[in-house]
Amino acid sequence: MKEKALLLVVVSAMAAAGVRAQAPVDRTKATPMPAVQRPLDVPKNMQPYFVALHLKGPKPVALGRPENQGLLAGHLAHIRSMIEQHRYVFCGPIVDEGRLGGICIIAAPTLDEARRYVDADPAVQAGAFEVELHPARLPSLAGVTVQY
Repeated sequence: MKEKALLLVVVSAMAAAGVRAQAPVDRTKATPMPAVQRPLDVPKNMQPYFVALHLKGPKPVALGRPENQGLLAGHLAHIRSMIEQHRYVFCGPIVDEGRLGGICIIAAPTLDEARRYVDADPAVQAGAFEVELHPARLPSLAGVTVQY
């Protein structure tokens, strides 16, 4: 299901950006490339980010239950710390009953660094969440603020 949702987001973004499928080009023939009629309608301020999908892990817990308040507090403290360090742009829960529990947009120089950020989360360490990381190019989120 998550793959279908991610595919839907990617296809929607591509459609919004004006990306269209084209027939394969035979590169063995010396035909000049046609001139582009107009530039693609892609934002000029695209930046690299990582999308972190927090999926229910091998040891899922109801973070809202009283016996799990310590784990929830540690999870939220980790998120706040990452946001205050400008490593996470923003995070939030997914509120349906599916396997996806939350999403974060991460500003990290590499996939390995983004992985280190999410692996330091107490809820990930406890197995409450597994995290899928996906590289993405999004319009700059430099103006996004999270207020505590």
